[in-house]
Amino acid sequence: ENGKENPKKINKQITQEFWLKLRIDKIGPITLPPIPVWFDAPDSNKQIVRGKIMSPEVSFEVQSLLQLEENASDIKDIKPIANIKAPWTHYIWKAMAILCLLALGYWLWKKWQNNSTPKSEPDFALTAEEKAMKELNKLKIRDWMKLGRIRDHFFELSEIFRRYLENRYDFPAQEWTTEEITTYFKNFSDLSESQKLQTRTLLIEIDKVKFAKAQAHNDPIDSVIHFIKEASPVLVLPDQDTFAQVTPVTKSPEKP
Repeated sequence: ENGKENPKKINKQITQEFWLKLRIDKIGPITLPPIPVWFDAPDSNKQIVRGKIMSPEVSFEVQSLLQLEENASDIKDIKPIANIKAPWTHYIWKAMAILCLLALGYWLWKKWQNNSTPKSEPDFALTAEEKAMKELNKLKIRDWMKLGRIRDHFFELSEIFRRYLENRYDFPAQEWTTEEITTYFKNFSDLSESQKLQTRTLLIEIDKVKFAKAQAHNDPIDSVIHFIKEASPVLVLPDQDTFAQVTPVTKSPEKP
């Protein structure tokens, strides 16, 4: 700490007192060097000039209270560092509690995620027609034609249609060209001539936009849906008259 008193004028001289409060950490003799003090005063020409005076050097000796008062009971020396064992058991229980809370939170999150996610029917349980119609409905919802993503729409439509042909008629339609598919269908008995022509027309129309970047005048997705519905296999239930009539046969017991 430091401070100063207000200036005082004594015998035409101005005096001012400055004070310092020091903290001493070591005992023994200590010397404070002179400290410069600056002031402003008029000279012989009554001009204000800056001057400097030096404080006197101060020497003193610091003594310990323990040496002065040997029997002092209220002043004690610092105790040595105590060796305190870490409470490992406490830490272990805390860690186990945190792990249990994390595990519980993860289990609740997984349970909520499973409940919030709608369970969809697996694709392998769907027929080729059902799978294709599901994919076509998703493509319709995207509405890429209105968004200007015409080629993306035709690429996806081609993949769906070829995947349907592959799953329905068991041949690699996704790897074959349109001409190879047309040649394969020439002697194919499961499709009518009209359906074969419709298949070729759809594939060529889609390929023009995909590869030749032709302008799409209309969206053939409805034609693909119509073809799939028309080519769907018809489930024929057997007539009751065709069932064989089974008459119970009674067996007479054998004579001993």
